[in-house]
Amino acid sequence: MNKTSENFSRYNKLIALSLTIYFGLFVLLMFLMEAQKMLIAPPFISSLSFDEKLRYFREIKPKNSQILAVGSSMTLNNMDSTLIKDRNGGQISTVNFASWGAQISDLQPVTDFSIKLIVKPNIVLILSSPVDFRNCSSPTTTNRKYVSFEDFNETDGLNYISSNIPALYYHFKYRDLLNAVNLTKVLDVRQKRNNNDTYDSLKFDSGGSIVLEVPKENILPSRWEGSFWKSISISDICYQSLEKFASNLVQNNINLVFVLTPMREAYLNKYDPSREIITSHRARLTSILKKYNGLLIDARNDLPLTDEYFADALHLNKKGAQLLTRYISEKLNQKFSAP
Repeated sequence: MNKTSENFSRYNKLIALSLTIYFGLFVLLMFLMEAQKMLIAPPFISSLSFDEKLRYFREIKPKNSQILAVGSSMTLNNMDSTLIKDRNGGQISTVNFASWGAQISDLQPVTDFSIKLIVKPNIVLILSSPVDFRNCSSPTTTNRKYVSFEDFNETDGLNYISSNIPALYYHFKYRDLLNAVNLTKVLDVRQKRNNNDTYDSLKFDSGGSIVLEVPKENILPSRWEGSFWKSISISDICYQSLEKFASNLVQNNINLVFVLTPMREAYLNKYDPSREIITSHRARLTSILKKYNGLLIDARNDLPLTDEYFADALHLNKKGAQLLTRYISEKLNQKFSAP
């Protein structure tokens, strides 16, 4: 072998050794970050809210629950899981598996997945407003905000929560290594996990809900006025999805409870002044719930709330969420002797 070939061979070996050392240090860094609970959740469906909830339940191991709450941020933020009480004031076990951007068409896959974790609940609880019925098709983009279960590997999700397989394995599998240790993203997610003073908080309570405490100076005008959701047009596909979901629950002897959540009156005055949309929406919900012996709780009409209880046009703040939760508990106790 000539001198040039020897030098080239040594150079390749040096490169290979350097890459091996670098990769080993990188893996070690990820294990250390995982041990410190700093890693971003693996992208099971590329919705930060849903993926982070899986990570949270991996930590606390959700117990068998009598109530399973599902839906969008209306369910995630507008209830306090710890305040669902029975007639004697005892805690009713509740798991909130709602996430940002979830659509009515996502209720079935989320429920199917959740039941495999907590066994069959007595009640499936949905908190919602008409904006949840605008669109029930798959999102065209995945920007970590919207839910799409088309490619969700349910087995991976269950194993991630229930087993001791390192989270690193799933980051490898979903090719998310660099994102998982991206310092800017890591610090941002870590802050969201520890604070509930922003709309995209990831500070879950023991049941998986997030109550918001957004200070007045951080309330976004576009969200407060409702221009963020100015279109309240409703899709028939969403009602069809809800009816199919309700039918499946009946077949499995699970009770459906649907809560029509409060909305700021100023928002409705601007975008539905005649209340034609909300009235039609309520009528269609009533028809579906009656057909499948479900319970409709019209908190929008029966629990009028002033602006002090809102974080924006549709989401309640902590005080509002706790008031609504207690109201829901009362209705559950009236309908079910032992939820």
